[in-house]
Amino acid sequence: MKVSIDSILNTAIDMKKKNNINDDSLKNNEQDVKIDSVEIKNRVTSRISNIQIELKNLQSSLTKNQIINEGILLLKDDFENGNGKVNKILDQTQFENKNVLNDFLNNDINYNNVLNSSDMVLKLIEKDIASIKGLQVEIENIVASNLVDSDISDTVSGIENSLLNIKFTTLNKISGLNPEMVLGLIR
Repeated sequence: MKVSIDSILNTAIDMKKKNNINDDSLKNNEQDVKIDSVEIKNRVTSRISNIQIELKNLQSSLTKNQIINEGILLLKDDFENGNGKVNKILDQTQFENKNVLNDFLNNDINYNNVLNSSDMVLKLIEKDIASIKGLQVEIENIVASNLVDSDISDTVSGIENSLLNIKFTTLNKISGLNPEMVLGLIR
């Protein structure tokens, strides 16, 4: 094997060129990562804003449906006991100054319609609760990802507090899954 100064210099020059190419690609990768992280943070910020709107709408829908459910229960009781308070119940069951019970029943106030509507409103309540729980999981995932800027951390905290204050009275109706069994499957 013949070793010469020229071959050593040529090898060194080749290695330096490769290092420069690698350094340039690393710098480009770092710029790509910075651009991607800014884009991800923008998407997270946008999603958090959308979650706020969705949560507000879902809370409003849940409240309205719970009020309707209470009115339907009062109507069922009134029909079964023959008290004749139907008009009073319809007038008093309001949400945002609107007679929501009368609208929900499509102005068809009879015992059969009230019974059928009872099941329908319970399904709507369950759907609202499931959607709120979905948003709660999404917020928890966003918080766990550490992608929340300090600018929007107060917003996220507000959303989390809103979610904690919701009372899920029919939460057990969302799913018949056994929580212990699910945890066993996850582990």
